[in-house]
Amino acid sequence: MKQLLIKRFNTDLVVRRITEYMKSCLKNDFDGDLLEKAEYALSLAAPHREKSYLLFAVGESLNINKESLWPLAITSELIMVAALTADDVFDKSLKREGKISLYASVGADKTFLVSEFMFAVAIKSLFEFRKINQNVSFDILEKIINSFLEAYLAIQKAQYWLLIHDRENLLKLTPSVMDEINRLGLGLLFGITLSAPALLIGDNKQANILDNVGKILGSGLQHSNDIADFIWGEDDLGRIGFEDLLNGQPNLVMAYMNQNIRINKADRDYLLNIWTRYNQENFDREKVKRIIVKSSVIEESQKHLMNLLAQVDNEINLLDEKLQKIIREIFSLIKQ
Repeated sequence: MKQLLIKRFNTDLVVRRITEYMKSCLKNDFDGDLLEKAEYALSLAAPHREKSYLLFAVGESLNINKESLWPLAITSELIMVAALTADDVFDKSLKREGKISLYASVGADKTFLVSEFMFAVAIKSLFEFRKINQNVSFDILEKIINSFLEAYLAIQKAQYWLLIHDRENLLKLTPSVMDEINRLGLGLLFGITLSAPALLIGDNKQANILDNVGKILGSGLQHSNDIADFIWGEDDLGRIGFEDLLNGQPNLVMAYMNQNIRINKADRDYLLNIWTRYNQENFDREKVKRIIVKSSVIEESQKHLMNLLAQVDNEINLLDEKLQKIIREIFSLIKQ
């Protein structure tokens, strides 16, 4: 995905605009360290800026002034970056995109404060959006702003659930539950990011299409990351593989393992006990790989992902031709 976005979209410009806005929110000389840490987190998390890429692509297809959408790009990106930065603390991740994570560099306390700062800046940017779009009706602006706030709230609730879930909840996890978790978290953020430009001009029909496409896209990206965690190496992931397995995190592949009947009970129990944090000291990377291959849960997860993305195929056909191409290209990269 990175090659596609760098080829078509200036991700450096997005980083620069976000950094400038974060800096404008800090008025004192002693805030320099906070800005430095926030810039570092921004450089690591969600570096492809696909939400901004899609937001501006939709805006262009609807002939919307790009400047009027910049505050939403800042909000969308920072909500995601802040959430991922906090995730590194929960997961005790030492790496993010192949580099030392902020958590590994400065510890949990400072990382949480940087994450909260970025969340606050993301919310503040929504008021900038309202200020520069005063010609738009109050109801439309409120709907867009409230939808971003709902996405933010959903991500916060999802993160809390991830912290408190227990062995029993993990063992009850199904692929359909994973769909719901992702739709209510990342899906909501992608949904409003894609649909906001259409809402801005009062095109509710297209906004509904884009909202559904965005929710599927966000869920698909998370499912794709779940699968990658089991099949990609550290160089490709930018972090240690099997991270969800070792940290007891919900994952589509493990949801399929819960209902798998292709492997013997001993192998299945071995994997599930690692996942539920009861037997991590016996983790054997090669043994895990053999069990995963034998179980066919990767193939089942990939099929699940393909079926999910196919749900909006007809709706994508209703969009602008150039926009169709962009979304289909991203969908094709998710499937790989």
